[in-house]
Amino acid sequence: MNKLSDSVLQRLIYIKYLLYQANNQRGLPRPFSSTAILSLHDLVEIYFQLANEKLELYIKKPNAKILETYHFEINKYLIANKSQTISNQYIKKLNELRNQLKHTSIFIDDTDIKSLYEESERLIKTFTPLIFDLHLEDVSMAELINDKIIKKYMIEAESQIMAKDFDKALVSLAKAFCEYEGQALDYRDRFGIKMHSPYTPKPDLPSNFMNITDHNIKKTFEGSFKIMRKIISELEKEIISIKKVILLGYDVKSYFIFKQIAPFATKIASLNVNNQYDIRIEVYNVEELKKEHYSIEQLRFCFDFVFDSVIREQEIESMNVRNIQYKIMLERMNQSKASGTD
Repeated sequence: MNKLSDSVLQRLIYIKYLLYQANNQRGLPRPFSSTAILSLHDLVEIYFQLANEKLELYIKKPNAKILETYHFEINKYLIANKSQTISNQYIKKLNELRNQLKHTSIFIDDTDIKSLYEESERLIKTFTPLIFDLHLEDVSMAELINDKIIKKYMIEAESQIMAKDFDKALVSLAKAFCEYEGQALDYRDRFGIKMHSPYTPKPDLPSNFMNITDHNIKKTFEGSFKIMRKIISELEKEIISIKKVILLGYDVKSYFIFKQIAPFATKIASLNVNNQYDIRIEVYNVEELKKEHYSIEQLRFCFDFVFDSVIREQEIESMNVRNIQYKIMLERMNQSKASGTD
């Protein structure tokens, strides 16, 4: 396999991300599902431009329609190499529906969206090995993740899903999600107090119960209080869990489906030989995973849920950084004006 440049790999990752985005968009209610057509058109256009560069066709027709021109030239190359070609009808329909949506605001039928998504996915999967000598599955969207630890776990999970090693993939996803949540939940208010704290168990009995002298009354109180304490503890756990979901902006249903499938993971601190704390992620009930029979759809759901959560948090963090930079710039401008008028 010829080694591809970082620029080509990054664009292939972006193309795969647009396909992932289109898949999410087509599941939205009408009319929002129509946005999938815009993502599909963008990804095919970028894909053809990249193929043009890779095949050194160097098409230069600035007034021509990119999809129609590029796909015609790429097909000539494919025919010369005795390979299957790109469907003319598919390109025509994609262009027509995109123009219909963009220029006349006519929304797209779900049947057409489904058909064009499947055709676009087939296009990328079929021609990437022929043109780039690389399978689409080898292009990792996890490369878009900034955090090195989370990225490592997500790349591992992607490889394990491809190898159908589903129990190990769920462990990797659980670790990635644990690392992500630990970072994302480190929100503090203006006084520096954390806005989210994990559940901490409360003592079963208050000390004043111990002063009751009548054995039967004391036993009745203790039994009733234990039941109430158990109910309250469960409610506290649910409230903290819902608060976490609200803070992180998850889709509630997706969050609880992920939690039902993936094993529980948490960070553990332990003293090492140098009397310093080592932090590791502990995953529980790993052996139980081997008894389950998870489907590829369940694994893809879990991967997409973690990936989507991490990418959304990155976007929020990036927005916060830009806002801080903007405020600093305004402060400097105001200081410059003030010093100029003194």
